[in-house]
Amino acid sequence: MIKLWAMAAILGLPLGLAAQTWNTEARVGYFLPSSSIIRKLFPKGWMDYAIEGSYRLEDTRWCAWGNLGYGFKQGHSIPLYNKKSLWIVPISLGLAGSFEFPVIPLTLRLGVGASYSWLGTHNQSDIVKSKVNKGAYGFVFKTNLHYLYWRSFYANAFADYSYTLFNHVNSDGCIQRYKLNLSGVRVGLGLGVEF
Repeated sequence: MIKLWAMAAILGLPLGLAAQTWNTEARVGYFLPSSSIIRKLFPKGWMDYAIEGSYRLEDTRWCAWGNLGYGFKQGHSIPLYNKKSLWIVPISLGLAGSFEFPVIPLTLRLGVGASYSWLGTHNQSDIVKSKVNKGAYGFVFKTNLHYLYWRSFYANAFADYSYTLFNHVNSDGCIQRYKLNLSGVRVGLGLGVEF
């Protein structure tokens, strides 16, 4: 039962609660890593996809939100230029405050939350581990503009900053990398519905 409720909280399913308290949206964004090493391995960042849901706390400006994302990128190692790929699945939960504009149907939402991310890498090289799967905790700062354009449907422009540091990523072979910083800014658009 707890797993079912947690999944509903993450995806924002209505579960028969009061109208206009739940939001669910699909997001498409672009992740721009802050680490110079990651930018060298995977130039120009990568596309990121997510489902986000939120529940507005009654008679307040606050909402609880949950987000499940996925990103994938292929690149090359330095300096040998071997093929390398990376995938990441972050799950985050947090609180956000909503500030509505008086004349237009536009809402600014600012939030903060905790995250847990799964990382997978694949290297076509003999001097490092070929496959690595790790998990790490982090945090997220969220900013978005929510525009209600028709009845309960809305569009959303967002810019989020996430911090995630993976420890002991690669310790086999003659090349050793113990930490991998996958922090950065995610910008994009979303479409959603209010219940």
